[in-house]
Amino acid sequence: EVRAAIEFVPSAEQSGQVLAIGRRLLEGLPDALAALTAAHGSAIKLTVNLSGAELSTPAILDLLTGPTHRDLLPRLVVEVVETQAVGP
Repeated sequence: EVRAAIEFVPSAEQSGQVLAIGRRLLEGLPDALAALTAAHGSAIKLTVNLSGAELSTPAILDLLTGPTHRDLLPRLVVEVVETQAVGP
């Protein structure tokens, strides 16, 4: 089931679950990209939104630059959540 971020991100942030959800999503990127490539060709790019908290987590950076994700980087667009980039 696909849900808009506005439906779950606020409660995930309040409960402290947002980092775990983000990591789980990032772990699934290789499989998602493989499925999309098979269905639509190699021109597919994936865009993910990451918070400042996620970008400052070494485990997330290690995952993105590690052996399972390294080949994805040219086809991955990472956007920083605006409220984190701009500040309060």
